[in-house]
Amino acid sequence: MLAPSHAAAETEAEPLTINWYHGAEYFQPVIDAFVEETGIAVRVTDDYDVFTTDVIMVSDYKGLLEAKHYHHFKKFDDAFWEKMSAIVPAELRDDQGYWLGYAIRFRTALTHRPTVGVEDRPRSYMDLADPKWEGRMTQRDAGNVYNRSMVAYMVARYGEEAAGKFVRGVVRNVGAGEYLNDVQGAFAVAEGRYDIGFSNTYYLGYVPDWYDDEPETLARLEENLEVTWLDGDYGLFGNLTGVAISSWLEDGDEKLEQARTLVEFLLSKRGQELMSQHVFKYPVRADAEPGDAIKAHGSFKMDSFNINELRYHYDTADRLMRDAGWEGAW
Repeated sequence: MLAPSHAAAETEAEPLTINWYHGAEYFQPVIDAFVEETGIAVRVTDDYDVFTTDVIMVSDYKGLLEAKHYHHFKKFDDAFWEKMSAIVPAELRDDQGYWLGYAIRFRTALTHRPTVGVEDRPRSYMDLADPKWEGRMTQRDAGNVYNRSMVAYMVARYGEEAAGKFVRGVVRNVGAGEYLNDVQGAFAVAEGRYDIGFSNTYYLGYVPDWYDDEPETLARLEENLEVTWLDGDYGLFGNLTGVAISSWLEDGDEKLEQARTLVEFLLSKRGQELMSQHVFKYPVRADAEPGDAIKAHGSFKMDSFNINELRYHYDTADRLMRDAGWEGAW
């Protein structure tokens, strides 16, 4: 448990709460800056999509969709929504006013630098279905929400037939290999067990801290792993971490006003840049600089896709993955 800030310790009122799902300590510098600027006491929790805090961070569009459906979010008032809508593009926020995109996260290919030359690297999502990768690929299992959202995007952008071809190609290319999570997949590619993997890039920011007692593992990642941007065709799909206010905060409640103040700070230029520097995701603000660790991966083109279109395609995405035999908890 993190020690409370001095501002929190000096007040008798319960502090405002917010969650960060990859470890509260990584998000703490963002909150410390907010507390210093406003004097509002805040406690960060490690809660992950259980909606127990006053200000709620949700890790994926599917979670945002379901949390809104089950009334976990309070609708932003019109004046505040108009103000925030000038910052967050329409394609990266709820179309009914319940949540705002806070950070963009990208799933893309990881290639084994010694064996996959520049000319052989995939350029788009569809390239992952190329038979040349058969037996050379690892992936995350289909039950993981990140892949469910990615395939829903494929259905929306490319159509069901092309998305099915992509899914079947991935299953063939993994073959008898392993469905590994993003971090273990990155290690396996760096070790040369596979030539290509697939990951959310922010994990590469956390790994040096998580595995600081394994210098040889980190050295292999640095030497052998190449982040390969799949931004051909339409550009790279950007999934979201979204921010919302809990439905239990009532109009006139002091905490509701504090929550709005926190959301506004999180979406300020300073708040966005602190976020990117410490939790390795990309800002939704066009004028905010990505953190140094993720800038090191190079530049790419992002698809202008409206993320709210995903809501129509999860059933199809799940069916395609299940029918193809993409390993998962069905």
